[in-house]
Amino acid sequence: MALDFALSFVGAANSRATRHGMLRRFYEYLTVYDARTEALERRAFPRRAIPPPRILGDAELASLIDACARVSPGFLLGAGQ
Repeated sequence: MALDFALSFVGAANSRATRHGMLRRFYEYLTVYDARTEALERRAFPRRAIPPPRILGDAELASLIDACARVSPGFLLGAGQ
């Protein structure tokens, strides 16, 4: 039943993991009052892995700064004044 509840949400994988975590903590609470309550697997719904940060090279950084200057000319010049 708990697995059906977590899977019933068609949103993001993180949302299903959040629902499962909420139920898991509730089941842990219930074991205090009823020892027959089964424990839920902690990692049944792993969260989505966060991609590593993208580090720009010198050429990419220079290109980005040039593009920013074209989009808002004078902004960088006015920042120091």
